[in-house]
Amino acid sequence: MATNAYKNIIFIGCGGSLGSVLLKSLLSEPTFHVTVLTRESSKARISIPSTASVVTIDDSYPLEDLIKACKGQDVVVNAITSFSVAEQYKFIDAAIAAGVERYVPSEYGLDDNTPEAQELSHVFKDKGMVQQYLCSKESSGLTWAAIACGTWIGWSLRNNFLGLDYLSRSITFTDDG
Repeated sequence: MATNAYKNIIFIGCGGSLGSVLLKSLLSEPTFHVTVLTRESSKARISIPSTASVVTIDDSYPLEDLIKACKGQDVVVNAITSFSVAEQYKFIDAAIAAGVERYVPSEYGLDDNTPEAQELSHVFKDKGMVQQYLCSKESSGLTWAAIACGTWIGWSLRNNFLGLDYLSRSITFTDDG
């Protein structure tokens, strides 16, 4: 392992279907010190393993509290729910102000840098705009990495996403399908 490897990671979004899996994986690496950021109203705190530190802030994500939570962190890993990805601008600004080295946005799906992907859903558009914002902040010294692994068909079926309604055995076609 390199001597300048990332060790301190603040994780956002541990209560979701993806976040819980990512948190477990991060905690399985013994060289990481993982801090979980939670909102005051979050019920996810109950299931956070004791091997993680926890920082709880107001639901409105006050910038000063986010900066304080990010101080001393090397990386922000964000797994905030897809329907709140636009909240990431606050996290990015806080990461920069706190001197965080790397940001991993809540992406984990399509390559949302393309207009074609952004036209499919407002979620994809928001994710693409977050990546554009990250690009605009590269001069601050913050590096970032988006993980685009393709559409999650199983999750989409369970959550009636993009018109896939498993229970009614139907699909909604957009435009020409």
